[in-house]
Amino acid sequence: MPKSYLRGVPPCLGEPKPPFFILFVLFVHAKKHYKASFFLKTKISFHDSARNPQVNIMKEIFIPTAKKYDGARSFSPQTKRVCAGTDVPYRWRVFRSNLTAGDFSRAVMLLDAKYYAMVYINGHVAAQYITRGYDFDKHYDVLDITPFLKNGTNSFAILTHGFRGESPHDFALEVRLFGADGERVAPFDAWKFTDYPALSDRSNFFITSFGDEEIFDARIADEHIFDENYDFSAWQEATLIEGDYTLVQSELKPQRIKPTSPEKLIALEVFRGRSGYDFHLAPAGRFVIAFMTEMTAKTDAEIFFRFTTSEHHLYLDGKPIDAQKKIKISAGAHKLAFYLLSFTPPEPEFLIETSGALAFSSVYFENAAWCRLATPAAAVEYPWNESPINVAVPEEIIAAVEAPTMRGIAAETAAKLTPAVEKSASHLHILKIREPLLTCGCFTDEKINAAMPRKALPVRSPYSGAESFIPSGTLTVAPPESADGACFMLDFGMERTGLIRFEINAPEGTKLELHGFELISDAGINYMGTQNTMTYICREGKQCYTAHVHRGFRYLAVYISDFSRPVTFTHFDIVDMRYDCNAATPFRSNDKALDTAYDMSLETAWLCMPECYVDCPGYEQSIWVGDARITAQTNMLSFGEYGFDKYFLRIVGESLDEPFQSIQWQNKLFDSTGRFFTFGAFPRFPRGGLPAWSFQWLLQIYDHYMMSGDTENLRYNFRHACIQLENCFMLTNSRGLLEVQGAWNLIEWAYNDLSMYGEVMGNNALLVLCLRRAAEMAKILGEDEKAKLFAEKAEAYSAAINKYGYSEEKRAYIDTVRDEYSYEHYLEFYEKKGRTPIPYETYVKQVRVSVQTNTLAYLAGIIPKEKEADAMRFLVDNLDKGSFVAGTPARKTIGYPTEAEAPGGYVHIGSPFFLFFAYDAICKYGRHDLMLKSIRREWETMIAHGTNTCWEGFGAGKTWTRSIAHGWSASPAIYLQTEILGIKPLEAGFTKFTVVPHSDSELTHAEGAVATPYGKISVKWEKHGDGYEIKVDAPAECEYVK
Repeated sequence: MPKSYLRGVPPCLGEPKPPFFILFVLFVHAKKHYKASFFLKTKISFHDSARNPQVNIMKEIFIPTAKKYDGARSFSPQTKRVCAGTDVPYRWRVFRSNLTAGDFSRAVMLLDAKYYAMVYINGHVAAQYITRGYDFDKHYDVLDITPFLKNGTNSFAILTHGFRGESPHDFALEVRLFGADGERVAPFDAWKFTDYPALSDRSNFFITSFGDEEIFDARIADEHIFDENYDFSAWQEATLIEGDYTLVQSELKPQRIKPTSPEKLIALEVFRGRSGYDFHLAPAGRFVIAFMTEMTAKTDAEIFFRFTTSEHHLYLDGKPIDAQKKIKISAGAHKLAFYLLSFTPPEPEFLIETSGALAFSSVYFENAAWCRLATPAAAVEYPWNESPINVAVPEEIIAAVEAPTMRGIAAETAAKLTPAVEKSASHLHILKIREPLLTCGCFTDEKINAAMPRKALPVRSPYSGAESFIPSGTLTVAPPESADGACFMLDFGMERTGLIRFEINAPEGTKLELHGFELISDAGINYMGTQNTMTYICREGKQCYTAHVHRGFRYLAVYISDFSRPVTFTHFDIVDMRYDCNAATPFRSNDKALDTAYDMSLETAWLCMPECYVDCPGYEQSIWVGDARITAQTNMLSFGEYGFDKYFLRIVGESLDEPFQSIQWQNKLFDSTGRFFTFGAFPRFPRGGLPAWSFQWLLQIYDHYMMSGDTENLRYNFRHACIQLENCFMLTNSRGLLEVQGAWNLIEWAYNDLSMYGEVMGNNALLVLCLRRAAEMAKILGEDEKAKLFAEKAEAYSAAINKYGYSEEKRAYIDTVRDEYSYEHYLEFYEKKGRTPIPYETYVKQVRVSVQTNTLAYLAGIIPKEKEADAMRFLVDNLDKGSFVAGTPARKTIGYPTEAEAPGGYVHIGSPFFLFFAYDAICKYGRHDLMLKSIRREWETMIAHGTNTCWEGFGAGKTWTRSIAHGWSASPAIYLQTEILGIKPLEAGFTKFTVVPHSDSELTHAEGAVATPYGKISVKWEKHGDGYEIKVDAPAECEYVK
């Protein structure tokens, strides 16, 4: 999504000079076009070596950033896109050109890029552009660059990253000058480009699964490459291309930028490498894979396995062994083998820790230490529907790993072996297998040390200045004695999201390895993915660096190695970046637990709003459509950023358009029929669709209209909503039920009976709800025929659900219909996919009743009045007791559910995500007390564990949860405003609204506000007996209906 905001600073890699902050200020004050409104005021701590190398000072400084231009501007017909011609995906490149400007009073820049671009004008960062949209519908920024431009020659340098596509580095840039003679386009000279090898290719700005760790080698970085007078005449000529696409001017605001210092040091340590043999084996596709080697010990030895990736099953001399225990081996040859099943291409990384001398040979291949046997695993083609635990490991794999020797492998199997390719170890693996130590005067966070005990190393501490490093001191680290390096850890107080920034004085070749993580749990450090790891290799002397990858974390571990003299850190922070939002008056009451839950939810939602809604700031930063609906409602109620929501709705709907279907969609089965759902996660995941997530997008269209009152946006998105519904009609079977073969039929992370086939009642219930909302939208837009059609269809699907999806025996709706009719369809699908079906007797035993399906049926208005109590008994019981069971349909037992999977005979809520639906339903059912009980209980648990944002899960085991800031868990911010404070729109845009408070015996007072297009509506109420004293303050455009 296009936007303009400051990267922070360009790499500052030369000899000591006035800090980059000062350079910016000097530049600004020299400009005759200076305006204070163009600058962001902030505080930065730095070491001013130009004035006094011994003094640290805090200065009020201004960082320039191009402001958004309010007027409408379109690209001129003569402006073409700039690209590298023959392109290389994932590579970082720099493009340069010069522009000559005569007299002007104002200058604006129109900028569109593919995914990412950072613009330097006359050597200074002017704008940063990130977009996650489609090539056929581009959104561009219009920015006021008056303070950056001068009369005469101006240099433009563009840093781009090739994310994907045929021309991944292409961009369009146009400058308009305003003067006495009107408005004109300023022509550029020829564009040229070069690679930017100092920055590793596959490090994306966002840490999606497409990116790798960021590696920056300052030794080979050209420190002047962005300077104003840099000579780029020898660079390659860029190519100018035409494009067939729509260009839309972005409505989004620039990011909010806030440099944020850490709050405290939580560890000062040293480390050394463990002795042994380290392996990183290359991936081999989605297979059941066995890796094998002949391991020869020179003498008797003790070994210990440290796997840092992949689930594995380990064998020694044909016998299974426990990888968590030390193993004694005798001198001589031993067969070592392990197999694993993986959703994605597995890359096992492990250390065989030992002090003994070992040798490794594949036996069958020269110069290969390991060989592998791979068997295609068709059963995990839809990985989150069918799990490895339910896939029979091929007998050939078992026989191979159980063979006592390498030569004992059957000849026909041995013929299928291939050499296992070894790769360089990831930096995250290297960090995780190091041995941390404590010298005299060093320390480690108590929780880390309790779970991951540090050994004492009786030598002096290599650190000095630690006591004053935070907030504005220096930290010096000397090469440690009897260790390979040093490590310190920073706590930023809460989850942060943005760009790591530091200033250091170090010898050439010094290696900094940084890893951001969110949580210190009962298991110690909850390490995050490879993408949250960064390596910086220093050049000689003082240097500063701002990361090129947008990360989310609370804690930051900094490892220093390969240094021959003391290293001094003079600055360390994160440039916190997120969408520029201002919340309405927060929810406040006499109940601190509820107030805190609201604050945690609002902060979490904001962290999940960089340039589009994302699931979380730390792990994926992916645009998941179902997750986004919760963040979207929080945004619109508390922030009122309707333009942000508008862009999201647009790009999701565009995945139903023909250009997306013909160019990007990979599922050929769906290509041939034209039956599509929107993507479940940007840009095209998953194969086969994720119906429940697509339905959330359609419901969000209605949410947006009711909160914003934007009829034109409703009209634009309604076209796509109709396509989605018409596609559902095509996927409806002869019984009148939606049946999608090959979809990811997830509702949430619980042990539901959901597979990639069948008549899923949760999907059908959501379809009914979508049809009801679509009928209302059609009526608003004056499309009466469609309104009638959608209303009739809703009733037809409801009747089919009640006929086939309700179990009289269980007095409840079942997850998936399993009878003779559905079994025939299952057999046809499995035959088409070349799979082995299960017998009918096993097939019908999988029937399950769940709180999820029955809750969705209630919300859709499907349940006859006389059956409501039966269907809602699961939700009432689950919220009352709080007995949540996390799981996945992929790991459910084949057959009747176990008590652990379905306590009391029904599948329980599995994640905070489903509380969004649960709270909606329980309030409609009139049990607001159960929602309040749940919010207090669930969010107090998160607080008790030292976190201040909303978890992805409820907390289980020693690691508690994966993500500690997940937008799908922000429901309290929604329902405390709409159900407890009680503010609800009666007409679109809150032009008419009502206030209907709810409470329980503990809650006696509440106040707060919701955002509207006209300003905030503030409400304050006091409970007196059975009644409420309500005070309302609303804009003139908003009518309060009592």
